[in-house]
Amino acid sequence: MDKSSKLITYILLAICVALPFLIGLSARLIADASADRHGHGIDGVGAALLTGIFIKIMAIAGYVAYLVLWVYSIVRVFRLGMPKWVIVLPLIPIVLYVVLNKVQTAKVDKARASYTAETHIEEVLPKK
Repeated sequence: MDKSSKLITYILLAICVALPFLIGLSARLIADASADRHGHGIDGVGAALLTGIFIKIMAIAGYVAYLVLWVYSIVRVFRLGMPKWVIVLPLIPIVLYVVLNKVQTAKVDKARASYTAETHIEEVLPKK
């Protein structure tokens, strides 16, 4: 029973690692499917609002499930006497998210700093 309990705990930890990626992927798929309906876009503002609300609710529920699974896995790790470094594994998606968010923010800030009014005029006005 001890070996199967440890295996179940490792499976729960693997689910904790994969869950944030699955949440982001499913939210992106729903948003893309809603936004691109055979080239016609979203059918009205109501559909866009409902899709946005649905995606936010789904993301919040997924992250709550992630936290519950993580806490449950921590309790199991301590109860079963497993190595303590395993607790850090579910933090990998959070660290990746923070690092990638910082990199993306730096890229956007750099692009904003280089974008001037003259650049906008060159892009908007037709070339002669």
